[in-house]
Amino acid sequence: MTPAPQERSRPLARHLKPACSHPRARLLLLAGLLSAFLPGAGPAGAQEPEVIRLPQQSVPAPPAATPEQTSRRAPVNVQEVLGELWFRRKGYLEKGDAASAERQVQLMRDMVRREGILSADDISGAFLLDGIRTLEAGNASRALQSLHLAKEFAPDRSGAYFAVARTFWTRERDFGGAISSYIDGIRINLRNPAARATVLGNFLLVLVTGSLLAAALWCLISALRTVRLAQHDLYEGRTRSLSGGAAQVAAWVLWLLPALLWLTGPWILAYWLALAFIYMRRWERVLSLAACACFLAALPVLGWITQESRMTTDPGVRFLLDSARGAGDPERIPVLEQMAAANPGEPLYRFLLAQSYHASGSTEAALQEYRQIQAENPRNASAWTNSGNIFLEQGLYQQAAEEYRRAIDADPKSALAFFNLHLALQAGLRLEEADAAFQEARKLDNNLVTSILSSEGGEGRREPAEARYGSEEILDLLQKKGEKSVGTLWKRNWLDPLPLAGGLGFLGCLVLGWGAERWGLGRAQRCVKCGQPFCRRCQVGMRREEGYCTACRHLYVLKDPVAPPVREERERLVASHERWQWISRRLVSLILPGTGQIQGGRTLIGAILLWATCLSVTGLMLSGRMLALSRVAMFDSPLWTRIVPATVIALAWLTCNTLSFEKRGRS
Repeated sequence: MTPAPQERSRPLARHLKPACSHPRARLLLLAGLLSAFLPGAGPAGAQEPEVIRLPQQSVPAPPAATPEQTSRRAPVNVQEVLGELWFRRKGYLEKGDAASAERQVQLMRDMVRREGILSADDISGAFLLDGIRTLEAGNASRALQSLHLAKEFAPDRSGAYFAVARTFWTRERDFGGAISSYIDGIRINLRNPAARATVLGNFLLVLVTGSLLAAALWCLISALRTVRLAQHDLYEGRTRSLSGGAAQVAAWVLWLLPALLWLTGPWILAYWLALAFIYMRRWERVLSLAACACFLAALPVLGWITQESRMTTDPGVRFLLDSARGAGDPERIPVLEQMAAANPGEPLYRFLLAQSYHASGSTEAALQEYRQIQAENPRNASAWTNSGNIFLEQGLYQQAAEEYRRAIDADPKSALAFFNLHLALQAGLRLEEADAAFQEARKLDNNLVTSILSSEGGEGRREPAEARYGSEEILDLLQKKGEKSVGTLWKRNWLDPLPLAGGLGFLGCLVLGWGAERWGLGRAQRCVKCGQPFCRRCQVGMRREEGYCTACRHLYVLKDPVAPPVREERERLVASHERWQWISRRLVSLILPGTGQIQGGRTLIGAILLWATCLSVTGLMLSGRMLALSRVAMFDSPLWTRIVPATVIALAWLTCNTLSFEKRGRS
């Protein structure tokens, strides 16, 4: 049975502000009383009602109200009221009464606007869940209506935008609208500081880990490519003072020196990379320096990601962010009181506590907190603005105007203070000054003034706008507070073995690249036919730039007559080398895409394919283990964590096994 309209509105009416709280409403009420009791004031022909006088009884006078009781209104349980209105709307929709359902939504809007709530997450989540379930039931139009309401009541949450995009794509076939909604959802995530830190953290986590894996593989590939060249130069340098066998052993000892000293892991990789650096071409040297830089910066970046994720996922930080968004919950007051007491020199906690006091009706307590902030920092314009709002709501227009002027003195560019000053002056009938203040607010921030007016239905707004801490501001303050611990963390990360090895490897590459010739290194090169290493000492009186060892030069370049057994042996050596090169490049390309191109001399494209493969493999390995933030729609769907990396791996594998391993024209 449908309740009467009076019964339906009774649970909400007890939460609304009394109608006589406004000065104009009190004047109208007084005029009505005078018209009811003064003779001739009523309409013509109206009869004076009969007055029934009851016997008077002595009633004890009520106790005098304390200032705190007179300033405190009954706290409003916003979530309970919004939940009741939501269930009413759902019931009306099930009965097909769309007009009544829309009235419930309008009451929700009025409640949220009156209580100063910037984002009603719970009711938005209810609309989102209702939209998803309605969409699964096949009613796309009603689902879109619920999803749009979810966006309206929580504009800084991206889940509804992604749900709208999915609805447009799967049910409405509106691909343009789906892409637009999806882009809007991404923008919402990037504007949300917590979501932005999480997205950036996940991106850097995959980027740094994948790049670190690619750098380690590059060091191994470079060491294996140049080991015979380094051995040749080390051997030639030791033969002057040692016998042939001893020089060979000494060359291997020098190449394996870090491992013999129990310096494994990043140390041996950096050492091998520095030895290989002197035999590399220009692009290969650039990539080697980038690998050292990756070793150097990996752990500090990962430490920064950990610190940022701890900041955005900390329950205390999230509590402060929710409080700043205007959720007027009286249960938050004791927690904020404890935070303010534990941080006496930080105005953030007192400011949020004052806002919670004001939202719950304790105007005296809120004013006291604002006064404390102003005493500690008279340049806090937001505290002066909000204290002026308290006086304006109480009808003390002159005092409110004075508070707003103090806010303007503290921050001459505060459009909010000028706008509220215009309200106070207008209420005090100082219209010219009010118009001047309004024009100044428009000049400073026209978008802010327009948004304030549009949220209340035009320039007839009589309630002041409240100054608030933004999410970015709160995170910046908390990060500055923890700068000492962050600095200690960075110093500790820089002293770990991996960054130290990267730094020494970078320095070693530069030093060996500069002085290798002086120390007898970097002279060897590989024969393009048989692959044997040789140096200038092996080719006395011959040109080195031809790229052929002595035997191959006489056989394939000079075409000198050679004994058949010698020719057959050399041709067998060349054929074996070419066959082994083809097999090794094909095998490593099947396992690690891009490695075959690196071995064949196509260094840049091979390095790009190897890096993309390492990033994709890292993304697959970290799937389900990345940073997450509750109530924020992130890129954690299988599309991003599994399908896209697998697609990139497949494309890289096909590309590297289709392309030639060597440059065109190279024999």
